[in-house]
Formats: sequence, structure tokens, C-alpha cells
Amino acid sequence: MKVCIIGAGASGILLSLLLHQSRMATSDFCIIDPYFDGGDLQRKWTTVVSNTPWSATTDAFRHCLPSLELPVWAKQLPADKPTPLNKIAKLLRELFHSLKFQTVRGTVQRTAWNSENAAWTVYVQSGTGISEVNCQRILFAQGSIPKQYDIPIPSIPLEVALDSTRLKSYISPEDQVVVLGTNHSGTLVLKNLADAGLKKITGVYKNSRPFIWARDGEYEGLKLDAAVIADSICAGQYPTVRLISSGDMSEMVKATRDATWIVYAAGFTVNTDIRVAVDATEVAVADYDPTTGRLNGVPNAWGFGIAYPSRAPDGVHFDVGISSFLEHFYKQIPDITAHL
Repeated sequence: MKVCIIGAGASGILLSLLLHQSRMATSDFCIIDPYFDGGDLQRKWTTVVSNTPWSATTDAFRHCLPSLELPVWAKQLPADKPTPLNKIAKLLRELFHSLKFQTVRGTVQRTAWNSENAAWTVYVQSGTGISEVNCQRILFAQGSIPKQYDIPIPSIPLEVALDSTRLKSYISPEDQVVVLGTNHSGTLVLKNLADAGLKKITGVYKNSRPFIWARDGEYEGLKLDAAVIADSICAGQYPTVRLISSGDMSEMVKATRDATWIVYAAGFTVNTDIRVAVDATEVAVADYDPTTGRLNGVPNAWGFGIAYPSRAPDGVHFDVGISSFLEHFYKQIPDITAHL
């Protein structure tokens, strides 16, 4: 095997489509995943609506994957409207399964690089035990998890807090909820909590002001639905939502002392469940070059997707989203496939 992709979420599927377009034989690469359902877009964020128009996704497909024909239903979606993430997951899943890629069903436990034969061994746990996949190059696309903090308050998973129907099974009107983070996800959560009838909701922000908007030139600022919600909160239309700074220790103590639930909406961190060894020495895989995706100190290995976002054009921020992922992956394919 020449290339092994770990993870069949959005990033893993896009990488497999790009390898196929580069004319690499499907027998020369494989993708490992326990589900092959579209990843977290399908399982966790199914009710979330993207903050970019559908045209951004289709334009990126036309540029980076011109040989692919999108299904009729995808062409009929409103180009200027944001799209539920489950629609993107459906598109990726349909394209992936239509091409009959080589798949390994299971969960990667560890990977090991051997310098003597310049190869990786990937150990995969499945219902039949541990299997091994040998390859020359690895593309890590295992996804990430919401950042967590050691605060002794029961937490509502972010994917639940973003789903207004599931959220109601966690909370009651007398609950007091703290939401850490007021960017896109946090803003949506604040609205869901208010709509559920809670009387005491605290949003915690870390910037100099509770919200930043894309319309003000902020690269990671709020836009579309999240921007509208933030405007409504600032206008007093959600009187049960209180906003405090994470730097205000007195208010933070009060909020966390009385809270019955907390929601972590303060960004994501790489999923480190996979152990990685280089010549029998375990190494961390969080350190990478955001321009190329190459993992630092790990031979013939790249990291992609939300766990390893690419550096934005301004050199400061990071780009997260299907269209930006696809454009970034497209640029790296020649390096990944060189001399194979």
C-alpha cells in the first residue's frame, strides 16, 4: 500500500477523491474508519447550518475536483444559501461510495514507522481483532474534539447543545447554564438555551468584547445566522442571556458557583487517541506545518482537516470549512504522491 488515510470524515473522503483524481490506482491507497458515514458532520453536527453559502462548496469542487459530476440534488440547492452540514456529509458519502475505494473497517489504535524499511505499520482494531496495514505514507484525518477544561460542573456535549431537540432532554427551566465561548457555535448554543426557556444563561467571552463580526473585517468574525443572533442578544432581545469576560474573575466565580451545566464552545483540539511511534519512540502528532500539513518530526506523514487546519492568507488565523479544506488538500497532493 502506498498511502493510508486515517478517518473517513469530510477530510478523509476529500483526500481519497483527490488521490483518485491524481490517477493513483485505488489498489494503491486505502481509507480506515469504523463507520464510513461522513464522520462528525453526519453523527454530531447534523442540525448545524454552515456559515458559508453552498456556492463556496460547489465552486471548490469545480476547481479542485473537475472530473467529478455532482448529483442532481446537489446542483439544485440554492447557491446563495448556507447549507445544513448533513447535506455536505450526504454529498461526500455519495461520491465516496460511488467510486468503490479500498476500505478497512475499524479503529486505528497505533501507527509505527520503521526507518529500516521506510514504511508505516497501522494497527487497526475491529470486531475480528487487530489487523495490520503497511504503507509508505500516512494522512491523518482523524478529526478533533471540543476543548475541555477542568471545571467541576456537569457538561452538556457541544453536539447536544447545538441540537435544540436533544438539548431539551438535558435541561429544565430552573437550570443555570454557562457557555464558554461566544463565536459561531457558542452563539448558536446561547439561542438554543434561551429558546428552551432557561432564565439564567451566561455566555463567557475571551476577547475585548462579547462578539466580533465578519462585517467589521474580523477574519473569524460572526456571519449569517450567528451574526443575526449576536445582534439580537446585544439589542436585548434575549434578556435571559448574560455576557461576562473570562478575565473577570469575580463574575466567573459567581457564574460557575451557581451553574448546573456547562457547555464548552471554545474551539477544538486534535484527537490524540492514536498512538504514534517513530522507530519505537512514541511521538506527539499535534505539531505540524500549517502551510503543508506535514507533521513535524514524523516521517512521511501529514495531518489534515479540523485537527490540522491550514494557515489563512493573513498568516495569523486558520481556515476551517469544506471549501478551504479542499483547496488546501488540492495544493498538497503533488507532494504526497511524489516519487510513489
